[in-house]
Amino acid sequence: MQSFAFLRPTSLAETLALMSEHAGHCRVVAGGTDLVPALREGRLQDVSVLIDVRRRPELQGIKRTEHGLWLGGGTTFTAIVQSAEVSSAWSLLVEASRQVGGKQIRNLATLAGNVANASPAADSIPALLCLEARVSLLSTRGTREVQLENYLEEKTTGQNPLNELLLGFLLPYPRAKTQARFVKVARRQALAIARLSLAIAGHAEDGVIDWVHVAPGAVLPYPQRLTKVEQFLTGCRLSAEICRAAAELAAKEILAQSGKRPSFDYKLPVLKELVKEMLEELRERV
Repeated sequence: MQSFAFLRPTSLAETLALMSEHAGHCRVVAGGTDLVPALREGRLQDVSVLIDVRRRPELQGIKRTEHGLWLGGGTTFTAIVQSAEVSSAWSLLVEASRQVGGKQIRNLATLAGNVANASPAADSIPALLCLEARVSLLSTRGTREVQLENYLEEKTTGQNPLNELLLGFLLPYPRAKTQARFVKVARRQALAIARLSLAIAGHAEDGVIDWVHVAPGAVLPYPQRLTKVEQFLTGCRLSAEICRAAAELAAKEILAQSGKRPSFDYKLPVLKELVKEMLEELRERV
């Protein structure tokens, strides 16, 4: 593993100053569960400085606010799984958090770290997208808040400034009678990167879908919701035929964005089955 300087700032202002001073050659680290393996494998040759923020109190905490649930970027997945506040109304995130690695990984891995990589296979992102999460970012220019999907697009397309610190996430209060579910498909139950995941949240009244959010993992260039599937389903009466049609549309929407990949011979049939099954489950719950 290459050598690097390990810095531990005592304030957010100092953190930003260090990020600016070492721009292009530093990484912010909290849990380090993704970053350390990348360093060991030599995948980050440009990194010579690590900035440790795991003890910054400003990045910790889970609390209700006027606008929803605030989760500090340094919140671990173990804290999320054990939080009564999260499980009370945002159980979809708890479901996804339980799928992050094994217990030791969840004790260290943070929500910001999982999201900041913008990996299509990140376990928490499909759930956060379905929960309409917003991201709070801090830089020397001040604080800005953006929808998670916009942040992920910025990160993937290189539009996101390297010297922004991810402070945390705001999950708006869920709509009444929301039904949600998360499923991950991996080679092993624990410690495995998702080969495929899917989160769905929505509500149907008398069998008719009022609204629905559908977000897959590990099949798109960057994580995002399947808006064409959502538009197709909204206002539809859930039936076996509609569920099958939505599953086919999901595969087409993914192919249109990602192109044909060898792994899709396996992934797309599984994805279609998951979409169909999860929508049928939504129908049975109403």
